[in-house]
Amino acid sequence: MRAPEYCWAADHALTSAHLQPGDNSGYQCAVQPLSLSEELACYTDTKMNSRTLKRIAMVGLLLFLGGFIWGVHFVGVPYQDPTPAQRAYEALHGSISGWLMGAGICVLMSSALLAVARIILIWSRGRAAR
Repeated sequence: MRAPEYCWAADHALTSAHLQPGDNSGYQCAVQPLSLSEELACYTDTKMNSRTLKRIAMVGLLLFLGGFIWGVHFVGVPYQDPTPAQRAYEALHGSISGWLMGAGICVLMSSALLAVARIILIWSRGRAAR
């Protein structure tokens, strides 16, 4: 595994130590491009840390709870004999509540999948170093 300073994802601003004059105008990078697994490992180390994953999961949880509270507050217990206007009101707010809860579940599941991917990448990089 290369040192972290060679990660494209971690080091967008290359310093003069990383550059060498090219045969054309401008500079070329002196480092060979990373493979896909190395690039993902560098991205995992620098961008997708556990704090970011916790924040994504918290957004998903807030969306789910917001949808639940929306449904309880605006729909609640339905009327015994609702008018057509009340049915439309309940349908609209029930739909909003459902979409918010569905979005929250999707965000929670994506954060869980990202956490599993991060663990697998870290584990596989540790095995490759042995």
